[in-house]
Amino acid sequence: MRVSYIYSAPWFVGGQPWFSLDGLAELTFGYSGIFTADVVVAHAPSLLWHRKHHHVTKLRRNAPRSQIWLLDTAESGVNYPAQFAADFRSLFDAEISYRQTAELWAPYIIPDQFRGYRNAVTDVRPDLCCAFISSGVDNSHRRKYMTALMQHMEVASFGRFMNNRVLENDCGLQSKLAAMRNFTYTLSFENAIETDYVTEKFFDPFMAGTIPIYLGAPNVEEFAPGNDCYIDASRFPDPATLSEFLRRENPQRFHRWRQGPLKASLLSMFDRISTPFAIRFMDLATRLLDNPRREAPRLTP
Repeated sequence: MRVSYIYSAPWFVGGQPWFSLDGLAELTFGYSGIFTADVVVAHAPSLLWHRKHHHVTKLRRNAPRSQIWLLDTAESGVNYPAQFAADFRSLFDAEISYRQTAELWAPYIIPDQFRGYRNAVTDVRPDLCCAFISSGVDNSHRRKYMTALMQHMEVASFGRFMNNRVLENDCGLQSKLAAMRNFTYTLSFENAIETDYVTEKFFDPFMAGTIPIYLGAPNVEEFAPGNDCYIDASRFPDPATLSEFLRRENPQRFHRWRQGPLKASLLSMFDRISTPFAIRFMDLATRLLDNPRREAPRLTP
Protein backbone atom coordinates (compact mmCIF):
# COMPACT_ATOMS: atom_id res chain seq x y z
CA MET A 1 0.00 0.00 0.00
CA ARG A 2 1.26 3.47 -0.92
CA VAL A 3 0.33 6.31 1.43
CA SER A 4 0.95 9.99 0.75
CA TYR A 5 0.78 12.51 3.61
CA ILE A 6 0.17 16.08 2.46
CA TYR A 7 0.44 19.19 4.57
CA SER A 8 1.52 22.81 4.44
CA ALA A 9 5.13 23.04 5.60
CA PRO A 10 5.01 26.58 7.09
CA TRP A 11 2.56 25.26 9.69
CA PHE A 12 5.23 23.00 11.19
CA VAL A 13 8.20 24.77 12.71
CA GLY A 14 11.30 22.65 12.15
CA GLY A 15 10.07 20.31 9.43
CA GLN A 16 7.39 17.79 8.56
CA PRO A 17 4.69 16.57 10.95
CA TRP A 18 5.09 13.43 12.96
CA PHE A 19 3.23 10.66 11.20
CA SER A 20 4.45 7.09 11.09
CA LEU A 21 3.12 3.77 9.87
CA ASP A 22 6.01 1.80 11.35
CA GLY A 23 7.08 0.45 7.97
CA LEU A 24 3.72 -1.24 7.31
CA ALA A 25 3.21 0.80 4.13
CA GLU A 26 5.21 2.90 1.71
CA LEU A 27 4.87 6.40 3.18
CA THR A 28 5.83 9.64 1.45
CA PHE A 29 5.41 13.25 2.49
CA GLY A 30 4.42 15.95 0.05
CA TYR A 31 2.79 16.05 -3.37
CA SER A 32 5.26 14.18 -5.57
CA GLY A 33 3.47 10.83 -5.32
CA ILE A 34 -0.04 12.00 -4.58
CA PHE A 35 -1.71 10.68 -7.74
CA THR A 36 -0.05 7.25 -7.56
CA ALA A 37 -0.85 6.70 -3.88
CA ASP A 38 -3.55 4.33 -2.72
CA VAL A 39 -4.29 6.51 0.29
CA VAL A 40 -3.86 10.25 0.79
CA VAL A 41 -3.80 11.61 4.33
CA ALA A 42 -4.35 15.37 4.51
CA HIS A 43 -3.41 17.47 7.51
CA ALA A 44 -6.55 19.57 7.42
CA PRO A 45 -5.59 22.56 9.62
CA SER A 46 -2.40 23.43 7.75
CA LEU A 47 -3.92 22.95 4.30
CA LEU A 48 -6.92 25.09 5.11
CA TRP A 49 -4.80 27.74 6.76
CA HIS A 50 -2.38 28.14 3.87
CA ARG A 51 -4.14 26.82 0.78
CA LYS A 52 -7.86 27.20 1.40
CA HIS A 53 -10.74 24.87 0.68
CA HIS A 54 -10.61 25.11 -3.13
CA HIS A 55 -7.05 23.76 -3.22
CA VAL A 56 -8.02 20.50 -1.55
CA THR A 57 -11.18 20.30 -3.67
CA LYS A 58 -9.12 20.60 -6.86
CA LEU A 59 -6.69 17.92 -5.73
CA ARG A 60 -9.51 15.54 -4.89
CA ARG A 61 -11.30 16.23 -8.18
CA ASN A 62 -8.20 15.21 -10.14
CA ALA A 63 -7.39 12.19 -7.97
CA PRO A 64 -8.04 8.63 -9.13
CA ARG A 65 -11.54 7.44 -8.30
CA SER A 66 -10.15 4.43 -6.41
CA GLN A 67 -8.02 6.59 -4.10
CA ILE A 68 -8.87 6.89 -0.40
CA TRP A 69 -8.61 10.29 1.29
CA LEU A 70 -8.37 10.64 5.06
CA LEU A 71 -8.70 13.87 7.05
CA ASP A 72 -6.12 14.16 9.84
CA THR A 73 -6.26 16.68 12.67
CA ALA A 74 -5.41 17.08 16.34
CA GLU A 75 -6.65 20.67 16.39
CA SER A 76 -9.91 21.74 18.01
CA GLY A 77 -12.86 22.31 15.75
CA VAL A 78 -13.57 25.45 17.79
CA ASN A 79 -10.22 26.91 16.80
CA TYR A 80 -10.36 25.62 13.22
CA PRO A 81 -14.04 25.11 12.37
CA ALA A 82 -13.51 24.82 8.60
CA GLN A 83 -11.91 21.38 8.97
CA PHE A 84 -15.21 19.88 10.12
CA ALA A 85 -17.53 21.99 7.96
CA ALA A 86 -19.86 19.75 5.97
CA ASP A 87 -18.58 20.76 2.52
CA PHE A 88 -14.93 20.18 3.45
CA ARG A 89 -15.49 17.03 5.51
CA SER A 90 -17.43 15.50 2.58
CA LEU A 91 -14.22 15.48 0.51
CA PHE A 92 -12.86 12.69 2.70
CA ASP A 93 -13.68 9.02 3.12
CA ALA A 94 -12.85 8.97 6.82
CA GLU A 95 -11.45 11.02 9.68
CA ILE A 96 -8.44 10.64 11.97
CA SER A 97 -8.92 12.85 15.01
CA TYR A 98 -9.45 13.25 18.75
CA ARG A 99 -13.22 13.11 18.25
CA GLN A 100 -14.67 9.84 19.50
CA THR A 101 -16.91 9.78 16.42
CA ALA A 102 -13.89 9.62 14.09
CA GLU A 103 -13.40 6.45 12.07
CA LEU A 104 -9.85 6.32 13.45
CA TRP A 105 -9.74 7.72 16.97
CA ALA A 106 -6.43 9.37 17.85
CA PRO A 107 -6.81 10.93 21.31
CA TYR A 108 -4.12 12.62 23.36
CA ILE A 109 -3.98 9.68 25.75
CA ILE A 110 -1.80 6.60 25.32
CA PRO A 111 -2.51 3.08 26.67
CA ASP A 112 0.09 3.25 29.45
CA GLN A 113 -0.66 6.88 30.30
CA PHE A 114 -1.07 6.21 34.02
CA ARG A 115 1.60 3.60 34.58
CA GLY A 116 2.88 3.97 38.14
CA TYR A 117 0.14 6.42 39.13
CA ARG A 118 -0.07 4.95 42.62
CA ASN A 119 3.61 5.71 43.23
CA ALA A 120 3.47 9.42 42.40
CA VAL A 121 4.62 11.53 45.33
CA THR A 122 1.72 13.62 46.65
CA ASP A 123 3.24 15.16 49.78
CA VAL A 124 2.54 18.76 50.75
CA ARG A 125 4.16 21.04 48.18
CA PRO A 126 6.02 24.27 48.95
CA ASP A 127 3.93 26.32 46.50
CA LEU A 128 0.23 26.43 45.74
CA CYS A 129 -0.31 26.67 41.99
CA CYS A 130 1.53 26.83 38.66
CA ALA A 131 0.61 27.35 35.02
CA PHE A 132 2.14 26.73 31.59
CA ILE A 133 0.26 28.91 29.08
CA SER A 134 2.09 30.29 26.07
CA SER A 135 -0.07 30.02 22.95
CA GLY A 136 -2.08 33.03 21.91
CA VAL A 137 -4.91 30.76 20.73
CA ASP A 138 -7.56 31.37 23.37
CA ASN A 139 -11.13 30.46 22.49
CA SER A 140 -11.66 29.21 26.04
CA HIS A 141 -10.86 32.67 27.48
CA ARG A 142 -8.28 31.02 29.70
CA ARG A 143 -6.04 34.08 29.76
CA LYS A 144 -8.83 36.24 31.10
CA TYR A 145 -9.62 33.63 33.75
CA MET A 146 -5.99 33.27 34.79
CA THR A 147 -5.55 37.05 34.98
CA ALA A 148 -8.54 37.33 37.29
CA LEU A 149 -7.41 34.38 39.40
CA MET A 150 -3.98 35.93 39.94
CA GLN A 151 -5.66 38.90 41.60
CA HIS A 152 -6.69 36.58 44.41
CA MET A 153 -3.80 34.12 44.69
CA GLU A 154 -0.25 33.62 43.53
CA VAL A 155 0.24 31.55 40.40
CA ALA A 156 3.72 30.64 39.21
CA SER A 157 3.53 31.17 35.46
CA PHE A 158 6.22 29.31 33.50
CA GLY A 159 4.64 30.04 30.12
CA ARG A 160 5.00 33.17 28.04
CA PHE A 161 1.66 34.48 29.27
CA MET A 162 2.13 36.56 32.44
CA ASN A 163 5.50 34.90 32.89
CA ASN A 164 6.97 35.22 36.38
CA ARG A 165 9.02 32.00 36.65
CA VAL A 166 11.84 30.53 34.58
CA LEU A 167 11.99 26.84 33.74
CA GLU A 168 15.66 26.04 34.22
CA ASN A 169 17.33 23.67 31.76
CA ASP A 170 14.15 23.17 29.76
CA CYS A 171 14.31 19.69 28.22
CA GLY A 172 10.65 19.38 27.35
CA LEU A 173 8.10 17.24 29.17
CA GLN A 174 10.41 15.96 31.90
CA SER A 175 11.42 19.50 32.86
CA LYS A 176 7.78 20.52 32.93
CA LEU A 177 6.83 17.59 35.17
CA ALA A 178 9.76 18.31 37.48
CA ALA A 179 8.55 21.90 37.91
CA MET A 180 4.97 20.74 38.55
CA ARG A 181 6.15 18.55 41.43
CA ASN A 182 6.75 21.69 43.49
CA PHE A 183 3.10 22.71 43.35
CA THR A 184 -0.13 21.43 44.87
CA TYR A 185 -2.23 22.50 41.88
CA THR A 186 -1.67 23.12 38.18
CA LEU A 187 -3.88 25.22 35.92
CA SER A 188 -4.87 22.85 33.14
CA PHE A 189 -6.67 25.21 30.79
CA GLU A 190 -7.38 24.12 27.22
CA ASN A 191 -7.23 26.70 24.42
CA ALA A 192 -10.78 25.75 23.37
CA ILE A 193 -13.83 24.21 24.98
CA GLU A 194 -15.09 21.30 22.91
CA THR A 195 -16.40 17.81 23.56
CA ASP A 196 -13.58 15.19 23.42
CA TYR A 197 -10.86 17.85 23.08
CA VAL A 198 -8.90 16.71 26.15
CA THR A 199 -5.18 17.25 25.71
CA GLU A 200 -1.98 16.60 27.63
CA LYS A 201 -2.83 19.64 29.75
CA PHE A 202 -5.24 17.43 31.67
CA PHE A 203 -3.09 14.29 31.83
CA ASP A 204 0.41 15.60 32.64
CA PRO A 205 -0.36 16.87 36.18
CA PHE A 206 -1.47 13.40 37.33
CA MET A 207 1.98 12.05 36.51
CA ALA A 208 3.62 14.80 38.57
CA GLY A 209 1.43 14.22 41.62
CA THR A 210 -0.14 17.66 41.28
CA ILE A 211 -3.88 18.32 40.98
CA PRO A 212 -5.24 19.69 37.69
CA ILE A 213 -7.59 22.65 37.81
CA TYR A 214 -9.33 22.04 34.53
CA LEU A 215 -11.06 24.33 32.07
CA GLY A 216 -12.08 22.67 28.83
CA ALA A 217 -14.06 19.73 27.48
CA PRO A 218 -17.51 19.35 29.05
CA ASN A 219 -17.10 15.54 29.00
CA VAL A 220 -13.66 15.51 30.64
CA GLU A 221 -15.02 13.21 33.36
CA GLU A 222 -14.93 10.37 30.83
CA PHE A 223 -11.14 10.83 30.60
CA ALA A 224 -10.54 11.10 34.35
CA PRO A 225 -8.44 8.32 35.93
CA GLY A 226 -10.51 8.26 39.12
CA ASN A 227 -13.36 9.88 41.00
CA ASP A 228 -12.76 13.31 42.52
CA CYS A 229 -9.27 13.58 41.01
CA TYR A 230 -9.38 17.08 39.52
CA ILE A 231 -11.07 20.45 40.03
CA ASP A 232 -13.46 21.70 37.36
CA ALA A 233 -13.03 25.48 37.15
CA SER A 234 -16.35 25.84 35.31
CA ARG A 235 -18.24 24.77 38.45
CA PHE A 236 -17.21 27.92 40.31
CA PRO A 237 -19.09 31.18 39.73
CA ASP A 238 -15.86 33.20 39.49
CA PRO A 239 -12.08 32.97 40.03
CA ALA A 240 -12.36 34.52 43.50
CA THR A 241 -14.58 31.65 44.66
CA LEU A 242 -12.16 29.13 43.20
CA SER A 243 -9.26 30.79 45.02
CA GLU A 244 -11.12 30.63 48.32
CA PHE A 245 -11.90 26.96 47.74
CA LEU A 246 -8.25 26.09 47.05
CA ARG A 247 -7.08 27.78 50.25
CA ARG A 248 -9.46 25.92 52.56
CA GLU A 249 -9.70 22.51 50.88
CA ASN A 250 -7.55 19.54 51.91
CA PRO A 251 -5.67 18.64 48.71
CA GLN A 252 -5.20 15.02 49.79
CA ARG A 253 -8.88 14.51 48.98
CA PHE A 254 -7.96 14.69 45.30
CA HIS A 255 -5.35 11.94 45.59
CA ARG A 256 -7.51 9.23 47.17
CA TRP A 257 -8.32 7.82 43.74
CA ARG A 258 -4.72 6.61 43.52
CA GLN A 259 -5.46 3.86 46.03
CA GLY A 260 -7.98 2.16 43.76
CA PRO A 261 -8.21 0.94 40.17
CA LEU A 262 -8.52 3.28 37.23
CA LYS A 263 -12.04 4.24 36.20
CA ALA A 264 -13.87 1.90 33.86
CA SER A 265 -14.52 4.68 31.34
CA LEU A 266 -10.79 5.35 30.97
CA LEU A 267 -9.92 1.65 30.80
CA SER A 268 -12.47 1.34 28.00
CA MET A 269 -10.66 4.11 26.13
CA PHE A 270 -7.35 2.32 26.62
CA ASP A 271 -8.91 -0.80 25.09
CA ARG A 272 -9.95 1.19 22.02
CA ILE A 273 -6.38 2.31 21.37
CA SER A 274 -4.51 -0.73 22.67
CA THR A 275 -3.74 -1.79 19.10
CA PRO A 276 -0.91 0.39 17.75
CA PHE A 277 -1.99 3.32 15.61
CA ALA A 278 -0.20 2.03 12.49
CA ILE A 279 -2.11 -1.26 12.61
CA ARG A 280 -5.44 0.47 13.16
CA PHE A 281 -4.64 2.80 10.26
CA MET A 282 -3.84 -0.07 7.93
CA ASP A 283 -7.03 -1.89 8.94
CA LEU A 284 -9.17 1.18 8.19
CA ALA A 285 -7.44 1.91 4.89
CA THR A 286 -7.74 -1.70 3.74
CA ARG A 287 -11.45 -1.87 4.60
CA LEU A 288 -12.12 1.35 2.70
CA LEU A 289 -10.11 0.27 -0.34
CA ASP A 290 -11.90 -3.08 -0.43
CA ASN A 291 -15.37 -1.58 -0.08
CA PRO A 292 -17.10 -1.67 -3.51
CA ARG A 293 -20.02 0.39 -2.18
CA ARG A 294 -17.92 3.32 -1.10
CA GLU A 295 -19.60 6.58 -2.07
CA ALA A 296 -17.82 9.08 -4.27
CA PRO A 297 -16.83 12.34 -2.57
CA ARG A 298 -19.17 15.28 -3.03
CA LEU A 299 -17.08 17.79 -4.98
CA THR A 300 -18.56 21.26 -4.91
CA PRO A 301 -17.64 23.72 -7.70
